[in-house]
Amino acid sequence: MDIKPLIAASFSPEEAEAYAAYSLSDADRAALAATGADLLKHFPPIPAACLPMSSLHSVLLEKHVKQKAYVVVGSVYADRVRVFGEDGELDGKRFSQSDPSWDGHGWIVLGDQLADASLFRTARSGKGHPALAALVKREVSPQAAMMICDASDTEKSGLRYEARYVLTQDQVDDLARGAGRLMGAL
Repeated sequence: MDIKPLIAASFSPEEAEAYAAYSLSDADRAALAATGADLLKHFPPIPAACLPMSSLHSVLLEKHVKQKAYVVVGSVYADRVRVFGEDGELDGKRFSQSDPSWDGHGWIVLGDQLADASLFRTARSGKGHPALAALVKREVSPQAAMMICDASDTEKSGLRYEARYVLTQDQVDDLARGAGRLMGAL
């Protein structure tokens, strides 16, 4: 999954180069897991909340790692069945406001790591696509709450992530604020 051109389009060519050159340390990997676990502990168990969860995860990571964690949106396939996403052009402006018609998925990347805080929750909710539910039941330990892996390794488990857009910092910040308000309202 080459998101470098998407980062360049939403941020700058320099940020895309910094992303490509970044190598995660063990401390970065630990921070990615710890902030994700904390997010899952405090975020309400709402299926299909990928964008607010991913945005908040990205913002939480800013305090712990040097490299930006980018929020990526696109399609996800489980056992070659598209379970999130749509055909056609993806206008990134739609993420600047609520758009309930969007059927895609959001996750974060930090260096070569892909982190998805909402996928397993959605798959196990009974409200996700049956192909996703079957794959997660078959391939993922019931105790696993979040996926963190090398971005290049997702297909080994039957998942394929297709990146189509990287959220801008303003979009991430707006979604993270909304996630924070949602957590505070409960």
